[in-house]
Amino acid sequence: MKSYVKALAGITGSLYVIYGILALYNWVSETFPLNINPISSFLTLNVPSDIGASIALITIGLTLMLSLFSGNNSVQGLSALTVGTFLAVALFALQILIIMANIADTLILSSVGEEVEYNILDDIQRIEFYGGVLSLVLMYYVIKELSRRKIITSMFSRRK
Repeated sequence: MKSYVKALAGITGSLYVIYGILALYNWVSETFPLNINPISSFLTLNVPSDIGASIALITIGLTLMLSLFSGNNSVQGLSALTVGTFLAVALFALQILIIMANIADTLILSSVGEEVEYNILDDIQRIEFYGGVLSLVLMYYVIKELSRRKIITSMFSRRK
């Protein structure tokens, strides 16, 4: 695995784990009466307070980080990178659908006379969005590497 891919996987995986732990902290602080304040944002990105998001973020982060501790040409490293990348891109696609649904909801409610306030930055400034953008770069590498190893054939493979 190339050094820039390892660096990007490490940074992206670390961010996912950090935000997953913060989301878990927020969920605990809002669910149980412990008199601790939730963290609304970290590094300018909003932190959710959802146990499901926490589990998904930690899973993606640890899977991406697993690819760092495998050998350079190991199947385990490429497999971990593939699974982590595809999960991150799936969460990114889900966040895009949430943004589209919120925009549609705002348009429908405002068309019938409701007073609606919606800020798209609240949905964009999340780790699911920016981590997904970083994971698209990793996905390109994964697809290219899988086709180089003749595991899949794709438009990225070179024809001879």
